[in-house]
Amino acid sequence: MARVAPNVIVIPQDPAKDKRNILNVQRKIRVAYYARVSSDDEDQKTSFITQRDYYEEKIRQHSNWTLVKGYSDYAISGTNTFKRDEFNQMISDCKAGKIDIILTKSISRFARNTVDTLTISRDLQRIGVGIIFEKENINTADQDCEMLLTIFSSIAQEESRSISENVKWAFKAKFERGEIMLCTSKFLGYDRDEDANLIINEEEARIVRLIAMLYLSGMSWEQIARDLERREIRTVTGKKHWDASTIGSILKNEKYAGNAIQGKSYTVDFLTKRRVKNHGERPKYKVIGVIPPILPLSVFVRIQEELIKRAVHRNSGSEANRLSKTRHSKYALTELLRCAECDSRFRRVTWTLGGKKVAV
Repeated sequence: MARVAPNVIVIPQDPAKDKRNILNVQRKIRVAYYARVSSDDEDQKTSFITQRDYYEEKIRQHSNWTLVKGYSDYAISGTNTFKRDEFNQMISDCKAGKIDIILTKSISRFARNTVDTLTISRDLQRIGVGIIFEKENINTADQDCEMLLTIFSSIAQEESRSISENVKWAFKAKFERGEIMLCTSKFLGYDRDEDANLIINEEEARIVRLIAMLYLSGMSWEQIARDLERREIRTVTGKKHWDASTIGSILKNEKYAGNAIQGKSYTVDFLTKRRVKNHGERPKYKVIGVIPPILPLSVFVRIQEELIKRAVHRNSGSEANRLSKTRHSKYALTELLRCAECDSRFRRVTWTLGGKKVAV
C-alpha cells in the first residue's frame, strides 16, 4: 500500500454515499421483490405464494429494511420484457426513487435474455438500485459482480433456447402423429369431452353455419359481422363486437370441414417470440378427417371458390375487363350494382334450403 504524502490529508468516505454498502446503511432500506411463474396452473400459483411468503418474512427479519411492494407476472416468458407489466412497473418505480433493493429468486426468474439482464442491472446500478439474485448469490450493488452476472445470465439464456428447441420438437412430433392442437375456449364450434376428444358444440356450430349461409347469400364479411351484432350473437370469447377479419378467418378455416392444417405459423426466434405465417419456410402437416365437421365439404369448397371469386373481382385489372365479364354474365345486373356500405358488387346467389334451390 502506497504511503500518503505528508502534505495530503485523506478525507474519509461516507459509507452512506457508497452504493456498494447499501445493505449497511443505517437508514431504512426500501426493498421490493420480484417473482415470475411461467404458467397459470395451480402448482405455479403455489410456487408464487411460497416465494411471496419467503420474501416478506426475509424483509421482516432485517430491522433496517422496509417492504415497498411485491411484483409478479404470471404465465409470461422471461426472454423479453415487452409484456411483463409488473416487471416494467417495478423498473419505473425504481427510476422514480421508490426502491433501493430488488430481491429475486434467480437470474432466470428475472430475465432469460443476457442483454436485458445486463442492461437493466447497469441502468439500476447507475441510480443506486441493487438487485440480489439469491440462487447465484449475486448483488449488483457490488461493482465486481458483472462478470459473474454475465456468465450466469448467458447460461439462463442458453437454457431458454434449449427449452424452446425441445418445445418445437414436441410440437413436431405431435403434428406427425396427427394430434390436433386446438384451444377450444378461443375456437368457435368445438369443446372437448372427458377424454380430451374434440366434440361439436351445437350452439356455437349454429353460428358457424349461419355465417356460411350469409356469406354464400352474397353478404360481405363486414355485413355478416354487423348482422351477428344485430342478432345479439356473441363471439366465442363473449364479446358483443365482431371483427370482419374474424368472419374471414372462420370462412377460411378448414377445420370446420373436418380437416386440419398444422404448422401455419412458426416462431422466428426464441428471444422475441415473434411468430410469422409459414409460406413454405417450414413443413406443414395436413390431418384429414380427424375433426367432426360442422360444414359439409361441398359447402366449404363453395365458400373457398366464392372467396377466390370475390378477390379476383376486387383486384381485376381494368374496367374494360370487368365490363367484359358483366356482358357475358347470365344475369343482366351482375357486377353492376354496388353495396353502399362495403362497395361489394351484387350478384345472384342460390342457397339450397329443404332440398330446394332458392335464389337470394
